[in-house]
Amino acid sequence: MKPIKLTIQAFGPFVGKEEIDFSKLGENPLFLINGPTGSGKSSILDAMCFALYGKTTGDEREAAQMRCDQADPKILTEVILDFSLGEKIYRIKRSPNQERAKVHGEGLAAHVATAELNEVDAAGELSLIVSKKVKQATSEIERLTGLNVEQFRQVMVLPQGKFRELLLASSYDREQIFAQLFQTQIYKKIEYVLKEKSKIIRDNVKAHEDKIKGILEGAGMHTEDEVKTYLDESKPQLDEAKKHKDITSTAYQEAINHKKSAEALIKDFADLEKTKLRIDKKNKKKPEIDSKQNEYERAQQANKIKPVFDGLARITNEKQLLNIKINDAEIELKKIKNELDDSGKDLNKTKDAANAIDGLKQKAVDLHRFEKKVGELESARSVLQKSKVSFEASVQAEVVAQEKYDEKDKNKKTMQERAATIRKDQTDLGAKQVNLQKLGEQIKDLQKLDKNRSIYDDLIAQRDTANENFKSFSEIFESSATYAKTQEIQWHAGQAAILAEELQDGIACPVCGSEDHPLPAKMNEDQKVISKEQMEEARAQAENNRADMQSAKDAVTKIKSQIETTKSSIKELEKELGDVALETLEAIVKAYITIESEVTTLKSLKQELVTLDNDLAKCNSDIDELLNATKQCKEKAGVDKIQYTQDQSAVKHIESDLPEEYRDKSTLLTAIEEVETKAQSLVDALTNAQTHYDQCKESVTKQATNLQGLTVRKVDLSDQQIKQQDKWLKSLNSSSFEAEQQYLQSILEEDQLKELNSEIITYHKDLNKIKGALKQQAEALKGKSKPEMNSLNELCDEKAEEFKLADKSWNNLHSRVTQLKDVRKKLKKAHEENKKLEAEYAIYGTLSKVANGQTGNKISLQRFVLSVLLDDVLIEASAKFYMMSNGRYQLLRKQDRSKGGGASGLELDVEDAYTGKTRSVATLSGGESFMAALALALGLSDVVQAYAGGIRLDALFIDEGFGSLDQESLDLAIKTLVDLQETGRMIGIISHVSELKEQMALRLDVISSKTGSTIKTIAA
Repeated sequence: MKPIKLTIQAFGPFVGKEEIDFSKLGENPLFLINGPTGSGKSSILDAMCFALYGKTTGDEREAAQMRCDQADPKILTEVILDFSLGEKIYRIKRSPNQERAKVHGEGLAAHVATAELNEVDAAGELSLIVSKKVKQATSEIERLTGLNVEQFRQVMVLPQGKFRELLLASSYDREQIFAQLFQTQIYKKIEYVLKEKSKIIRDNVKAHEDKIKGILEGAGMHTEDEVKTYLDESKPQLDEAKKHKDITSTAYQEAINHKKSAEALIKDFADLEKTKLRIDKKNKKKPEIDSKQNEYERAQQANKIKPVFDGLARITNEKQLLNIKINDAEIELKKIKNELDDSGKDLNKTKDAANAIDGLKQKAVDLHRFEKKVGELESARSVLQKSKVSFEASVQAEVVAQEKYDEKDKNKKTMQERAATIRKDQTDLGAKQVNLQKLGEQIKDLQKLDKNRSIYDDLIAQRDTANENFKSFSEIFESSATYAKTQEIQWHAGQAAILAEELQDGIACPVCGSEDHPLPAKMNEDQKVISKEQMEEARAQAENNRADMQSAKDAVTKIKSQIETTKSSIKELEKELGDVALETLEAIVKAYITIESEVTTLKSLKQELVTLDNDLAKCNSDIDELLNATKQCKEKAGVDKIQYTQDQSAVKHIESDLPEEYRDKSTLLTAIEEVETKAQSLVDALTNAQTHYDQCKESVTKQATNLQGLTVRKVDLSDQQIKQQDKWLKSLNSSSFEAEQQYLQSILEEDQLKELNSEIITYHKDLNKIKGALKQQAEALKGKSKPEMNSLNELCDEKAEEFKLADKSWNNLHSRVTQLKDVRKKLKKAHEENKKLEAEYAIYGTLSKVANGQTGNKISLQRFVLSVLLDDVLIEASAKFYMMSNGRYQLLRKQDRSKGGGASGLELDVEDAYTGKTRSVATLSGGESFMAALALALGLSDVVQAYAGGIRLDALFIDEGFGSLDQESLDLAIKTLVDLQETGRMIGIISHVSELKEQMALRLDVISSKTGSTIKTIAA
């Protein structure tokens, strides 16, 4: 990743918009970021880190705290970074949570953090990747760069006070960084897959073992031998039980068959009795059926003479209806005659009233002559009303315009007084802002100072503890060393005594060569013979104690180095703070809050002043417009008054030609309508009266004719009734009925007749059927008697119980045998599956242990691969560190395993050419640590670039650290950076060291002022 252009707005100390075009510094520049303390040098790296990940280069400040206090509330705090990854160019724009001025209205509104990521093509066109989603943009950046924010801080940016982190990182932390950089996650995945696979197999083996145990327990057995023994012994028992079950089953079935035969015979006797009862029931119903037979025959006779009787009834009914109609017709005729007399009288009255029609028509003609004049009067009155309204509106508008002018002039004076007051207060804003920024920097420095003092106190306590540990381990080592030496002397003495026992006179001593042995060594009585193994064990224990003592010593050295570094930082901060270092943080924060509140108030007043100036300008414009409007309203009122007077005269002239009662058009039209309506109503009344009289006369004639026809029809029906009556009496006399009433009682409807006949036929049919069944049943039971069921039931129950016991005995034994046979099959299958799993685990379990570092040197597969890569990095880093340290130091990978169960294999040691010893990198001084960290970062950059497909580290930014180097080391460090730059890297350095400013032509100068900081690019 290489930055191309950085745009900063209202971020940190930068009030407005600042742009850094890195392309102006050259292709692969080595440049200095220069400026006084607090000017914002580190804020450039913060901005770059914030643009990419939404966080600064340190954890001391949140992104939301980076908004510039001096920035205009309307300006949004945001950072835009254009950067390249290989051949592609991307643009990330990000803004934090903040408060800014409302777009509409006054006050501040909350702005939620946003992020936008685009790809930039060769033509400069943007292609959107992520829009506004902060987390999504960060995830995409991590995917593109291959680094998260912590890893970015350690390999591409060495922030102020953080350069030792990568150098002193644990094996675990360094593994995470290297895995990202070299993309070795595949090896971690292999570790995980093998571990999970072996765990699954191991769990399956355990599950199968539990399954075997569960199978036996479920069957109530403890071992497989018990299962086999039971099955062998139960076979003859099962055969005997089956035989006994079959015998009892046959006996039980025979008893059931005898019982069923007896039950069937008893049922036949019962059915015979039921049939006899049914015949008795049918015989009891015979009188009822005979009665219905007689009723059916009478109904048939009645149906034969029924048409004659129906004809007589029809004529009689028709004659009765005709009498009613004749009576109604006579009443209606009388009513119509009365109505004719009344209508004649009404007609005569209407003719008398119609004599007034001609007079009313003449009056209507006279009234129509006034219509035109009334129209002219209404038009004149309408014009008069309009001119009156216009005149009154003009007068009112003149009054309103004058009131608005007076009010606006009053507001103008009030705003002028308020603006003068605010301008007077604004003279203190600049000084307060400068003081506020100064206090803010002092708070940050005091916080750092308090933190360093706390760290210093903790380190002093750690040093005391470490010294105690070192003293304890030293005593243990000295004791074990003395013991080992004693053991060695005793072993040698023992060996001499053993050798002396073998000496012979005249034979040369294998030690001194003498053939004489005047005083051979002898073993004391209380002296123990020490074996070589005991001596070597004492030596090994002493060596282990020496290693523990050295580790304790290294820990003391490391803590002392940290104490010196922290002490140096404290002194530097105290020097920068001066007398402020003696103040409490609470006092400075309280002063900061007070001034911040005052500045906020003054800023809001400043915005109010701008608003007031705009309002005053508009107010002056409004006053001029209102003055002109007042003048126009006054002129218009004079013109409208003249027109109103003229329109009044015109109305009076027209009114003189009209009677007063007809000057209103609606009144005139109403009078005309009343006259015309009255005349028309008289005409209509005459017409209606004549029409009604004619209708009544015609109705009398029609009704008289209708009454005459009905009378004739009545005479005809009377003749027909006499003839039909004679015919009916003859038919009745010739039938079996004695009277008409008897005939009427015998009449049945067709459906009733059919139902009665069906019931009679069904009765006789059922009776014959039952008699036939009785005959058959009697013949079937001839010579048979009812059986005794009690003895049969007892026999059946006895045989059933015997069979039940035999069946239960066989079932219990058979179920148990079947269960154990199934258990035997399951056990065989489980053993076969377990055998396969154990063979599989022998492969995957071993691979998993090796890959996950559970054997040998306890190094996992990924850490082994990374250790090889780390060796490559250390070759490059050592060459640079060797040169920067003037041939003294080289970086090495620690070969020994770490104590305890922690991760190991990626720790670092330093080889000191001056002492010829290898020690922990934690023992390096502040300046040496900086050179080592710088060398490691540069070496890492080289190796990552060299590996195909690796993450691109095209840039490196270093914040401070050079101040801890002497002149010679500084020159060597710069030379190393120049060499790296020539291989195609961009390198930016933040430092106060004046020599760097003299040596480096390319610079970004950060210029500080009371109104905020600006950036100036110095290119060769």
